[in-house]
Amino acid sequence: MKQRRFSLLALVAPAFPLAVVSIPTQVYLPAFYADDMGIGLTAVGTAFLIARLWDIITDPLIGFLSDRWRLPGGRRRGWMVVGVPLLGLGTIMVFQPDGAATVWSLQLGLLILYLGFTFVSVNHNTLASEIASTPLERSRLLAGAHIAFALGTVTLLVLPIGLEMGLGTDRTQSIAAMGWVLILLLPITTLLLIARVPEPSHHSVSAPNLQTIRATLKANKQVHWILIADLSSGIGLGVSAALFLFFMRDVMDLGKLSNLILLCFFLVSVACVPLWLKLSRVWGKERTLICALIASAGVLPLIHLAPSGSTYWALAIVTLMGIPSGAAPFLLRSLIGDVADERRRAENQHLSGILFALLTMSNKAGYALAIGIAFPLLDLAQFVPGATNSTAALEGMKATFVWLPFFFYFVAAFAIWRLSHIPDNSPSPSTHERNPQVTQPTEIMNVVNQLYFVPALEWSKPYPTDAPRGQDPAWHIGHIAADYARSIIVPLTGDNTLFTRYDASEFKTSGQEQPWKIFTPTTAEMITWFANIDAQARILLDTMPLTTEFKHPIESFTTRAETLEDSLFYMIQHNAFHMGKVHVLMGIES
Repeated sequence: MKQRRFSLLALVAPAFPLAVVSIPTQVYLPAFYADDMGIGLTAVGTAFLIARLWDIITDPLIGFLSDRWRLPGGRRRGWMVVGVPLLGLGTIMVFQPDGAATVWSLQLGLLILYLGFTFVSVNHNTLASEIASTPLERSRLLAGAHIAFALGTVTLLVLPIGLEMGLGTDRTQSIAAMGWVLILLLPITTLLLIARVPEPSHHSVSAPNLQTIRATLKANKQVHWILIADLSSGIGLGVSAALFLFFMRDVMDLGKLSNLILLCFFLVSVACVPLWLKLSRVWGKERTLICALIASAGVLPLIHLAPSGSTYWALAIVTLMGIPSGAAPFLLRSLIGDVADERRRAENQHLSGILFALLTMSNKAGYALAIGIAFPLLDLAQFVPGATNSTAALEGMKATFVWLPFFFYFVAAFAIWRLSHIPDNSPSPSTHERNPQVTQPTEIMNVVNQLYFVPALEWSKPYPTDAPRGQDPAWHIGHIAADYARSIIVPLTGDNTLFTRYDASEFKTSGQEQPWKIFTPTTAEMITWFANIDAQARILLDTMPLTTEFKHPIESFTTRAETLEDSLFYMIQHNAFHMGKVHVLMGIES
């Protein structure tokens, strides 16, 4: 258990330093370059917009590369290693500029920074999604990565406050210190991940070609709506992040308290992630995400009620804003991971890299559009950061801060609503186009059941109470049912309700020479038991890859069962053998 937890920690650890490139970049860098470097709002907004649009080219390309080619370090881990030095170089250029920084040096640094970030973040998220054995586990792993990311964000928000209060540093030194967090920690956490987290072994899954990718993206409406939701929520959160310090400092007139209030927002956001994870298990991912997005929009108009200079109002508002803010980042990634896993099983091809790259692209584009739209609107309202602004300029700032994200949160909620109403007409593991790895064994099992179980339903001959139960056809069917539950349902879910419906000791091989002890079942009762177990097992087969590993291998089989695939093929042989015995006992020629 300790090793498993340490491996989980190693998996999510790189997200901590990666936080440098996200919210702190959006919150501190635009204001830093516009104010301290004197570049200007429109120029800074344009530089960030161009850098994010650059990702439109690099994100899909990097996703395609990682799906197509496996590097010596692994399909995902190897490409992460490629991105680490690029991120380091970009961080030095952007977070530690010299005194003569220009819009051109900012632009070049941002391009390199985001290129390295794409290499690392796309493959990191893809790896976390691919090693999950179930959709719920995928949500849990991606939620863990988001928590690590958010804790990194909180640390970076506290860092400049601590440095300013403790050492009297200025904003330039604080920005440089943020850069050092990434430069020092990312190589360490990446090496830790490589050492502790193995990549999933999908050796039979082929690499995609451009034609396959194009056809999949064109036909898959699920991907379309997830990307629209991610883009729209990215714009909403990006506007709030980019304007937050301006709003708290200049509109709410809270001065240096603005950083502490921003810290409160992220602490609440991190604390509420487990709540949204739990709700997603109860309500489903789509419904939970819709609720979170509507809540994010609904709290924003309350800002118009907040009086200037009121710390309590500001804390109340950012608390309400923080509660739903942590849901979208991990639930959207979990949804795209579910689609990627479905495509892998249906089409037998790696598409996770390209799909996560597209999601990363849409999120970055959302943040870029947020700055590219919001900053010109502030210029239009004649708002000047840090200066004495007119009432009209402050009202224009407040309207931009409230109603721009309000609109885009509702667009994102509508996209998820449309996603939840898409009819399931695409190939899936439950259709005839299932991955051949799954189709072949389950269809063989279907044939075995059809040949043997149907005649057994009509068997009604009473069985002597003093005869060995191993000579009763009902015993062999019950033995199959018990083993079916024990070998597939119990190890995957931990639920032994079906397994213990009847006394399991009655169906052990070691006791088949003895008569029935507790009851004498009919073949119909045993087939009903098997059918209930089979129905639940098929759900698991439709949602879990055959490579799913059991926490505790099942040793009682003729061959040691370590994965779902081992158990499934065992059950095929097991069913055929015992149902053959049933037919012999019933005098039926097979």
